[in-house]
Amino acid sequence: MWSAGVVFPIMFSQLVGKLGFGSTLQIMAFVCLLLLFIGIFILRARKPRTVGRPDVLEPVRAAWENPAYRWLLVGVFFGFWG
Repeated sequence: MWSAGVVFPIMFSQLVGKLGFGSTLQIMAFVCLLLLFIGIFILRARKPRTVGRPDVLEPVRAAWENPAYRWLLVGVFFGFWG
């Protein structure tokens, strides 16, 4: 099976000389979008849906109550910021 690491460079090198850089990138983006939609419509969920909506933020709230976790977040924030 062809991977994107083979197909996209070949497609890029063939199209950029004929259509230009901008049009080539648009065509490649539409190919990605087409493949994305094919994957969305073909794939099915493995788990059945739950009846009620689960609280997905509950683990985040529980972790936020831990002081060590809060200080870790502050340190990471200032580490990336400065």
